Amino acid sequence: MRYAPPQHLTSKVQKTYNLSPLYFTFLFILAFLLYFLPVIDPDIWHIKTGEYIANTYSLPQEDPFSYTADNDRRTAFILKQYWLAQVLYYYMYKIGGWWGIITLRMIIYLSMAALFIRFSRKLNLYLRVGLVGFLIFALNNYVADRPVAFSLLFFSLTIYLIEKEKYFFIPFVMLIWANCHGGFITGDLVLFLYGMDSMIKRRYKIALMLFSGIITSLINPNFWGAFIEFIYGNPEYYKGIAEYKSPAQILMGHQSMKIAYYGIALGGIFLLLIPKLRQFRLSEILVIALFLFFSFKHVRVAPFLSIFLSFISVKYLQAYNEKISERLPRVDSVALAVIIFIIGILAWDKRDFSAFSEHIYYPRQLSKFFKENKPQPNIYNDYNIGGFLIFALYPEYRVFTDTRGIGLNAMKEGSEIKAVSGNIHTILSKYNIKIIVTTVMDPFLKTTSPLIVYLHSVEAWKLVLIDGTIAVFVKDIPEHSEIIRKFEIEKDNIFRMIVTLCGAFLRGDENNAYLYFLLGSAYEKLGLYEEASKAIKAGLEIKKEKPAEDILRRIEQKMKDTKDLSDRPKVIN
Repeated sequence: MRYAPPQHLTSKVQKTYNLSPLYFTFLFILAFLLYFLPVIDPDIWHIKTGEYIANTYSLPQEDPFSYTADNDRRTAFILKQYWLAQVLYYYMYKIGGWWGIITLRMIIYLSMAALFIRFSRKLNLYLRVGLVGFLIFALNNYVADRPVAFSLLFFSLTIYLIEKEKYFFIPFVMLIWANCHGGFITGDLVLFLYGMDSMIKRRYKIALMLFSGIITSLINPNFWGAFIEFIYGNPEYYKGIAEYKSPAQILMGHQSMKIAYYGIALGGIFLLLIPKLRQFRLSEILVIALFLFFSFKHVRVAPFLSIFLSFISVKYLQAYNEKISERLPRVDSVALAVIIFIIGILAWDKRDFSAFSEHIYYPRQLSKFFKENKPQPNIYNDYNIGGFLIFALYPEYRVFTDTRGIGLNAMKEGSEIKAVSGNIHTILSKYNIKIIVTTVMDPFLKTTSPLIVYLHSVEAWKLVLIDGTIAVFVKDIPEHSEIIRKFEIEKDNIFRMIVTLCGAFLRGDENNAYLYFLLGSAYEKLGLYEEASKAIKAGLEIKKEKPAEDILRRIEQKMKDTKDLSDRPKVIN
């Protein structure tokens, strides 16, 4: 017997809202405008892993990309879990370059939009637009060019199949999903709870199909390794990763408004659903409760909660169809489409497409420099750029650390180097570091580090390349004498580049106070105190910060001292 929402939740006369195809076209355009972005993902090591698998016809048993990886359970999990998605990313890149990756992303996210648009076809125009808009907005904060995107797609498809009672396809979906990304355990959780619900209601055939999806998900290189990693994974690996932070932690940063808007939208859906709570399945309540709990711990879970709520809301919100139609004026779907298109154009206008032409995120010259000049290993590199260096330098060089997080000691020691804390000389000597590849300004966090200031003042390290956001320093040793002679750059160029990068990032993030503070600090290092003062003041208008106020006072004192010196009468001999 098919499940149907209680009679009072549906209109007395079932009606399908067949709106103008033009409306859906424009809604699709809106999704396109929001998801069409340059590739700026720090985890492009997935492409290189896909290349390794495609060329060797095998999964890596030991890490081929870094020289500091731990040989433990987590390393084995990371090296093997994403193989199917990685191979697909590699071939898309091989065929179309970055445009191939963008095409794959658009296919994934627009498929999710299309799936939900079809699923919600019986809703009132207002409700449908509201839910579709919420889903697009929620997923827009999690646009990724890495296997987690497949988890979002397959999670959407799994919920769709459950709600449509097309249980036969679920085992096949789970089989593919489990070989694309470890997030398949979210699907297994949903299948388990729905399966237990079906068992209680003595719907044994349905329960069997749901449980078979869990069984097929175990057919992957790590078997139940994803569950073990989820339960027993070392939290030390996730400390510095934004996706694993709580919403409360992120609210303290410059992305607070995005989280706040999402919270308001989520709260609105809950307010609509609360009156219908008594009609919810037990499995639905448990899924919402669990995903809400994990979302408060890790923002990474929030998109899965959004997808689930959007799908199950459809049947319960049908009760509002007639009420809304009676109380609100009819809106022509063409007019609404025009409004959506205007919103989309505004969203498009706010996009920063500099990465397409300027290669801020993926520098052009770095790979060429290393291949032609062959500086001595080993490399120290920042955590966030490790994925790019794997992509650019493998197999000639291996990295110190990267966003796979498979070397805990290296991650800790790398953080000490970047913060210039502890005994930096001991760590550099321990690993025989002869090259330092660091960010002039982190393109993802939009911050700089004490390491840049430290290297600026140390004679033993010579600046030989600035490319995009990345600076390359080589140790002053005989083996590097020719490279230093040919390529050494004045170190003040670091701060000039920070000024340039801050200007570029502020065009797309003009309310980021920390960018103004960083800009002011760079101007100060260059002796441009008036410009520094203006930048710091602009930041303080957005957000009051005591350290920034202290910097401003120091800059103003330097301005006064400089003016006093210039005003002194010159002595004529």
